[in-house]
Amino acid sequence: MNGKGRQNYMKISHLKGLPLSAQTLVNKLMSWSTLSQRWSGGGDTIALLEQIGAVAGPLAIPTLISFGLADSAEVRIKAKSTIRHLFAQVPTESLPLLDESLRQSWGQVEDWYGMKPKAVEKLGGSSEDDLVFLGLLSCHRSGYVRAEALRILGSKPSGKRCARNSNL
Repeated sequence: MNGKGRQNYMKISHLKGLPLSAQTLVNKLMSWSTLSQRWSGGGDTIALLEQIGAVAGPLAIPTLISFGLADSAEVRIKAKSTIRHLFAQVPTESLPLLDESLRQSWGQVEDWYGMKPKAVEKLGGSSEDDLVFLGLLSCHRSGYVRAEALRILGSKPSGKRCARNSNL
């Protein structure tokens, strides 16, 4: 497959739709009847996040982003790890699509949609998973949240490299 054909394949396979198996898992994870239980780490949340990471592409990131803000530390850690794994699959030329998707998503999830700049600093952490999550916060619909995420990334030794190299 030539370079241009490979780029088109990557765009289609990673951002044009989740496979049915991934859609089923995401729907189960996001079921309103169990959502508060899942944010607290109840049930099969960790297993579902692992399964989504194994079968879904980057299109699942907007769905998973709120789990990076969950009450349960175990859920937050697993969600951020899964998000980093999926983010690694995003072709550079598709980063603007991911950015747009994150800015327009989650009117129904107050933790993400209603996030304030003060909340960004409380996220802390300096693992690769945390840095990718902070980088994705630079795609938030609020310019204040985006600016705070970039400020925090720039203040971290490993974040400076991440922020400079980020196309988000």
